[in-house]
Amino acid sequence: IHFEVYRSVADATSSGNAMTTSRIALPEAVCDEVYATDGHPASVTNTSRTSLTSGSVFGDDGGVRQNATVGAGLVAALTVPVA
Repeated sequence: IHFEVYRSVADATSSGNAMTTSRIALPEAVCDEVYATDGHPASVTNTSRTSLTSGSVFGDDGGVRQNATVGAGLVAALTVPVA
């Protein structure tokens, strides 16, 4: 999940510069749980080809700084520092 952080709604809605751009990674076990439901055949195929440790996006640290904690109801949480 990619996201951008802006200083204001006006910046976000007028092509202003983002303060930061990052992504949220979900644990592979959570992805497997979701993809086991109907409607995700392409995601199952994609996930089988790469992982957080082997992918080009998270491969440098295995997604350590971007790996969300996932709780009950599949609610994801991630603390992201923004300067």
